[in-house]
Amino acid sequence: MINQKNYYTSVTLRNLLIVFRIPNPPDPHQRWEPNVIDWDHAHPFSERDPSQDFLKRDDQILALRLQNEENRNRMTKAARDRDRALAHSGQNGLPVTDVDVEMEDDVPAEGEASSEAAGSKVIVIHPGSQNLRLGLASDALPKTVPMVIARKWQESESEEDGSEPRPKRLKLDDGTPVEPEKLFGEEFASHYFALSSELKVHMRNNKRRVLPNQRELCVNYNKRTPPDTISEHNDPLRIDWTELPPNPKDAPAFFTGQAALRIPEKSRPRYKLFWPLRYGWLNERDYASRNLLYQDYLLIIEEAIKNQLGLTRKKDWG
Repeated sequence: MINQKNYYTSVTLRNLLIVFRIPNPPDPHQRWEPNVIDWDHAHPFSERDPSQDFLKRDDQILALRLQNEENRNRMTKAARDRDRALAHSGQNGLPVTDVDVEMEDDVPAEGEASSEAAGSKVIVIHPGSQNLRLGLASDALPKTVPMVIARKWQESESEEDGSEPRPKRLKLDDGTPVEPEKLFGEEFASHYFALSSELKVHMRNNKRRVLPNQRELCVNYNKRTPPDTISEHNDPLRIDWTELPPNPKDAPAFFTGQAALRIPEKSRPRYKLFWPLRYGWLNERDYASRNLLYQDYLLIIEEAIKNQLGLTRKKDWG
């Protein structure tokens, strides 16, 4: 739309307004050029707009939509079972009453369409180097299990290589530890000082206050403040360790998942952790036999299916 009034010409487009100012009355024989240009920006989306319904309904959220569909299918199946039971009792000459009959899930009715959710009989497995994620295709979220297995061994990881912690700490000739900055070697000390200097520069650039003796303050506070021992019944972060039978001969041959990570280091018998996957590949470096590697890989998946999905019978998913 072009409108000429008061010697102004405006062109209005969608979300765009351009205004031209004409210094003199328009002359059809005179050429003019615009010298003022202005435009109107498009306003951002407003969540308070009552005409918008984005993410305001339950059916727009995938998890809630799948749950509602599952509940609707369950109610439909229950109504069909009830109608079938009423019709069956009427054919046998029995009085028609409200009958609540539980039908077996393994035997579907003849001619009845399956009312189960799509993907409820499909298991999705996503193995990773750290965690194993699995679940049914109809689940909104998968189950997460550590991708690790603990087997009976002569010694645990903490007792290997002379029971030295990793990374190894340096000690003096008399056995006393060295300074904290040089505890892990000169290479670690150089990286530590480089990171400290970069952190100070970054804090100064962001107008953060940097104390000149901040390290000494921390060291002195840790020296004069003894640690507090929290009793087990008052510890909010207490770990539920995996319990083993008193007789070591009755202990299981392996543990998988979270139970394997919570075996005490000084357990009887000893257990060692094995990770079948490392960096996205089969961990052949820590295994002497490839068959044992494949066996551990399959055992972790089988135990996760039994414990997390409740499919204890292998014929249900094998």
